[in-house]
Parts: sequence; structure tokens; C-alpha cells
Amino acid sequence: MFRNSIFIHLLSAQIDCNSASLTGSTVVISDDADFTNQQTIALIVENKATTLKLSGALTEMPKFRGYLFVKNVVIEATGITEIPEKCFYQNSHIETVTLHNGINRIRNYAFTYSSVQSINLENVDFIGHYAFQKCPNLKTVNLEKVSVIGVGPFYQSGIETLTISVGSYLTIQRGSFQNCYFLTTVSFYKSGPDSDVPTTLTLLDYAFMNCHMLKTVTSSRLLLNVYDYAFANTGLETFPFESLSSVGSYAFLNTKLTTVAPSSATTSFAGSRMTFMFNYYIQTVDLTNVDGNYDHSYGIFYRCSALTTVKLPASMTVLPDSMFKDCQALTTVTAPGLTYITTDGFMSCISLTTLDLGSSKLTKIGYRGIHNCPKLNIPVQNCHLDERALYKNEVIERISVTYISYWSCLNMSALKTVQINSN
Repeated sequence: MFRNSIFIHLLSAQIDCNSASLTGSTVVISDDADFTNQQTIALIVENKATTLKLSGALTEMPKFRGYLFVKNVVIEATGITEIPEKCFYQNSHIETVTLHNGINRIRNYAFTYSSVQSINLENVDFIGHYAFQKCPNLKTVNLEKVSVIGVGPFYQSGIETLTISVGSYLTIQRGSFQNCYFLTTVSFYKSGPDSDVPTTLTLLDYAFMNCHMLKTVTSSRLLLNVYDYAFANTGLETFPFESLSSVGSYAFLNTKLTTVAPSSATTSFAGSRMTFMFNYYIQTVDLTNVDGNYDHSYGIFYRCSALTTVKLPASMTVLPDSMFKDCQALTTVTAPGLTYITTDGFMSCISLTTLDLGSSKLTKIGYRGIHNCPKLNIPVQNCHLDERALYKNEVIERISVTYISYWSCLNMSALKTVQINSN
């Protein structure tokens, strides 16, 4: 009782407890021994201190129970250069952490499941695995010097805005911002003296998956490699496709994009499967400028039910498998170099009326290539037809073929003439 009254009486005065001291509502620690001295905890608890300041010659932040009793931690000791593993793990009291400019590493699980609201990360270049996982009160993240980002560091956190500056190269690991349900805006930009020279930013699997409120991604002077499911199930409306270098499978599955128009000639869709599948808002696709690689891609725009207009590059002679399968609103496709429609290429595009091939002509229609496209009237001359190639077409009257397979012309209700040109 007597001891408590002394602390209360001297609440706003400077008192000493070994080297730990109290000024107002702030406890200052400047010696390593203070972390193991029980009187330091008593100084914090009995005076209801809200702030813990680390200063002087300290060189590290050991595990310390005192972090659990304060709302604010201010790190001034220049010898401390990192926040150690699990330092604030499951800390439900912490609100603000202020780092001096020399702290450049946040170790694994440092703030996982904590209540931290604000931390200045501008000078941090290393963020470990799950460092801020499920921190619901953390709203803004600004990374200006980061060069290493671990797995899932901000997984299911409460961040709303994110800014990342990229130096020479950066890889954002899988699930880094996955399930950040309140994230609305992401900005990437190139920093450094050679900022006019594009550098590479790689977004690995699930990087922003399930960020349902994410509407806008901007990029400046960067080349983006977007891996599998990176932006799947987001509210994405705007994306810098002009910066897109390569794209993985399901990368933009179920977003709110309305237009897809990459401008880089080298953008690669190689191996990409179902890239924009279940995008119910895309109306226009313009790949005119994309002479990149489409090898082994599959179903890139599968079941984009609002898609009406498509422009393909003159360099595309082979339409990838299932590229526009089940795009039931698609009416017009411009494909000036196309000669081969592969398996399910335009299958069930029931509104398709125009396929403008320019000076090219089809030489092969693969398995179910134009299956169930009843309104499409195109010249079929000296063409190889695989199984069910023209199934259920209702307007083509005449075809000439070099090869015809099972059920190639099944249910072609308008067909009158078939000319077979074959040895």
C-alpha cells in the first residue's frame, strides 16, 4: 500500500529503479539488465505506463513481459537493428511502434496476432515470414526500401492502403497479402537513381488472393510477373496491364476488370491456365500488341460471360485450347493471322456472328473448335475438321474439307454442300 502510494505520488516525476526510469507515463530502458529486473515490470504496471522507450546503449530487444503492458514502444537505441522473432506475438495491448531509421529487419512472427495499429516501415528492408499475420488494426503499410519479403507477412491483416517501392528487383512471396479483406489500393513504383530503367517485380502465388475490396493497382516503371492466383477473387477494376511481363494460371480469376489490353509485345501467357476465368465484367479484350508466348496456355478467358469484343494479334496463327470457351455474349473476334482453331477454342460462343480473319483462312478446326456456335458464318475451304468441329452450326451452307472426322458436321441444319478434297 505504501509502495503504491509512492509511485502514484511521483507519477509525473523522474524516479530511478536501477537504470529504468519513469517520466510521466513513459518508462525508459537503457540497460540490458532492465529487461530481467522485476522492478522494471513493477514500474510499468504500478504507474500504468502507456509508453516504453528503449534508448542508450541497448543492442537488442530480448523477450520482455513489459511489452504486454504498454500501448506504445519507441525504439531510439541505435544499437538495435531488428525486431526479433515473436517479439510482439499475440500482444493484445500494443498500438504504436516507432522505429529509428537504422532498424531494417522485422523477423518471423514479430507481430503475429497482435493489436498493432501503426509502425513506420519506410527503412525496413527485410520482413520475415508471417511477421504481421492477422494484425486487424494495421491500416497503412509503406515499404520504401524493402528487398526481402517472406511468406505471408501480412496475411489477413487489416491494411487498407499499400505502397511498395522497388529497387533493383523484388519478389513478393506467396500469400503475402492474401485475405486482406479491407485492402483497396496498391501502388508499386520504381525507386533509385536509374528509375527510368524498368525493373522487375514478381508476385508469387496467392499474393493478393481474396482481397475482396481491392479495386486499384498502379505501377510505375516496372515489369510485373504475376504468378498463380495472385489477384484471384479480388474486386480489381484497374490493373496496369501495360507493365505485365508474364502471367500465371488463375491469376485474375473472378475479378471486376472490364477491359484487358496489355501493351507490351513480349507479355507471355505461356503455360497460363484459366487466367481470367469467371470474370463476369470483362467486355473487351485487346491483345493486338501482344506478340508474346501463348504456348501450352488453356482457357485464358474461359466463361467470361460479359465479353463481347476480342482483338487478337496478327502473329497468333493458332488459337490456344479453350481460349474463349463458354463466352456466351461474345459477338465479334478480329484475328488477322488465325489459321488453326484448337480444341474448344470458341466452344459454346452462342452469340458469335463475326470472325474476321483478314487475308488469312482457316486450315484446321480442332476438336469442338466451333462447337455450338450457331450464328457464326465463316468460309470453310480446304479445311481439316476434327470431331464435332462445326457441331450445331445453323448458318453455314457450304464447306470443302481436306479431312473430316466423326460428327464434324453433326446438327448443321443449314448445310447443303460438302466437297471433300483428299487423296
